[in-house]
Amino acid sequence: MRRLTKAAVPQVLLDNHDSWLAAWLDDKKSVLKRCKYRHPDIKKALKAETSNKCIYCESVLGVTAPGQTEHIVPSSKDEQLHFTWENLTRACAECNRRKNDYFQIGNEFINPYVDDVDLEIVHFGPQLLWRDGSPRAEASIRMLGLHGDRHELMVRKCDFLVGLQTHYDRMLREVDPLREVLRIKLMELADPSKEYSGMVRSFLASKGVL
Repeated sequence: MRRLTKAAVPQVLLDNHDSWLAAWLDDKKSVLKRCKYRHPDIKKALKAETSNKCIYCESVLGVTAPGQTEHIVPSSKDEQLHFTWENLTRACAECNRRKNDYFQIGNEFINPYVDDVDLEIVHFGPQLLWRDGSPRAEASIRMLGLHGDRHELMVRKCDFLVGLQTHYDRMLREVDPLREVLRIKLMELADPSKEYSGMVRSFLASKGVL
């Protein structure tokens, strides 16, 4: 989980927000009216601002981690936010399923667009844990299974870590200029746009690279 910045509202949503909301509220059984947020321009903007990653587990969305539009505040809790740009993002199917319609005032999920994620969570290898005194982070991590409850996710992240360690070990064996090239490549993996960048950043910090 990493801090995110919300992009500009897509023009199609600016132009149609009110009419889409009114039409859906008038006919909630219509899947077509409910899912107007699947417009290609909106999906493209969401993919760009999230680097096509799940905002919670940081898996790149695709075959192994199918992506879905995520309502930060579930529509079942606040219908008026159903098409609100600040409430729309991307999550993997498993994180979306686990979160479901959870929302408690004062104990909401960590919101990477608003919260300082680094003050709320800490990485221990492939696991995420909450910092002391952060019940919101604890609720988020436990419900999403990011503390180790999801076998496939943990295996993917462990495999990623093995590759990272191999790269780091090779860097230590080499001399400049190759050593510097390998260091730069490691630093690139910690960029927020990269998969599991929070875990990578924690790994590199533990090695004194960051």
